[in-house]
Amino acid sequence: MDRRPVYDRQVLRVLVQPWLCAGVLVVGGCARVGFGLGTDVGLAGGDHRSAGDGLPLDGAPGSDGALADGPHERRDGGTPADGKQVDGKQVDSKQVAPSCPAGYLRIDPDPTVGTTAPFCVAKYEMKNSGNQAVSQAAGLPMVKLTRTAAKSLCTAAGGSLISNPEWMTIARDIERTAANWSTGVVGAGELNQGHADNVPPTQLAASTDDADACFGTGQVCSDKVWHSERRTFKLSSGDVIWDFAGNADEWIDWAPATFASPQGELNSANPSADMPLASYRPAGATLTSANRIGSYIINGSSASAMRGGSSGGGYKENQVGIYTLLVGWNPTVAFADQGFRCTVHP
Repeated sequence: MDRRPVYDRQVLRVLVQPWLCAGVLVVGGCARVGFGLGTDVGLAGGDHRSAGDGLPLDGAPGSDGALADGPHERRDGGTPADGKQVDGKQVDSKQVAPSCPAGYLRIDPDPTVGTTAPFCVAKYEMKNSGNQAVSQAAGLPMVKLTRTAAKSLCTAAGGSLISNPEWMTIARDIERTAANWSTGVVGAGELNQGHADNVPPTQLAASTDDADACFGTGQVCSDKVWHSERRTFKLSSGDVIWDFAGNADEWIDWAPATFASPQGELNSANPSADMPLASYRPAGATLTSANRIGSYIINGSSASAMRGGSSGGGYKENQVGIYTLLVGWNPTVAFADQGFRCTVHP
């Protein structure tokens, strides 16, 4: 039997649609991956200075690369998806799934928390490289910037500041992955928190080696040896994301005007008009800050939110975690432990 794949012109058009050009994301043309810096932007290590306007991309995001519905191949070490029908033809979905830019991880949607399509998330907190915000291991996180500045940096190249549904999608994935739990059993014991103890009292660069999971903390752990200060989190895809808890607070693109209450334990906070349960609670209904999932903090009355907690900022150590949510902070104020993470929507 002839088992060679059969494609029609519709599928071939998708197959030849380039998503990477010389190793970088194509958005309507070969463009440099990264985000131009504007004014009111802090650079690594909290050095607050204006860097001028960044260079524009070569083109605007295109929409020709239509995706087939259903499962797609995971990138950066994930397992291939099953084949499926596209326009009546049997094709391997890994052949039509777009890849993420270098330094980004593909995340599948979770409709229970509000995501309905795959997206790409920065593997690392955003760093300054050549006056661009990029997702890379080297360098300290870009901090001391306002929410507006963080959004501008992400949108400059067609990306977005991570949204709350996107954050919750990743947090739920981390929660249901056994490798992130101290006991190796989902929901039992503690989740690791990353760099949360303020020792050393600064944000840290990451390692290019995902197995060097306690890099910079002074502790010893690995991708297989659990420690509360392990800075990496395993996703169900097999990919690894850095500093999703601890190191730097991360602005998210969310501005709830009414807050859940009371503050403290996430599973004890009652929802508000702008904060339904799925916007902040873990899947495990009995989990608490003792399980190191994080905590819920109201700090002011402004419509803004940050997530993940940091190594400084006055947090108690058990307040830092993947679900940590700080609301009410003035989004026009910039402090030395406020960073951000971008997403891209291929």
